[in-house]
Amino acid sequence: MLRRVAIACLVGLFGGVAAAACSNRSDLPRASTVGTGTLGDAVTSTSAAEADTAAPALTTATTLSVTTPPTTTLPPTTTTAAPTTTTIPLVTEGAVLLVANASAVPGAAGRLTETLRGLGFHVADPTDAAGYEESLDVSKIYAKPEAAAVAESLSRVTGLPVSNMPTPAPIVDATVGLGDASVLLMLGKDLAK
Repeated sequence: MLRRVAIACLVGLFGGVAAAACSNRSDLPRASTVGTGTLGDAVTSTSAAEADTAAPALTTATTLSVTTPPTTTLPPTTTTAAPTTTTIPLVTEGAVLLVANASAVPGAAGRLTETLRGLGFHVADPTDAAGYEESLDVSKIYAKPEAAAVAESLSRVTGLPVSNMPTPAPIVDATVGLGDASVLLMLGKDLAK
């Protein structure tokens, strides 16, 4: 019986449960003996004083603490390139421009002629619209094929599309009224001042 109690106390050292109960027993032998524990390991009995100090060390759980560095989230970076501006020069040489008043605003063709002359265009004296385009709400540009570059520059200045020159021209004296002009701006109510 004494041997079973001693083995139970020794096994209790590893289990931590019976160690306290066995440490105050005076009937247990204090000599070191070798026995077999429940897991088949060799167990050495110890004195009660040693058992008190050994038991907590065997039953203490180890906690591992891992510290991770804080993460930093950077806002997305946006790069905006400066817009590139390409200025295409106006072609004002190589054709004569004629402004015909189709707006019914007196003097409007003369004022527009002077503005275009100030931009460098070669302009003829203004005239009046006639026939089917005598009165226009929206201005138009007509051009002969050889004057395409000047007509395109006039289109960029006014924002109007370019069409082929009709025959007869819709102005006073028709096609004869064009004279040397190969670009015709029919001034409607939208651009008249």
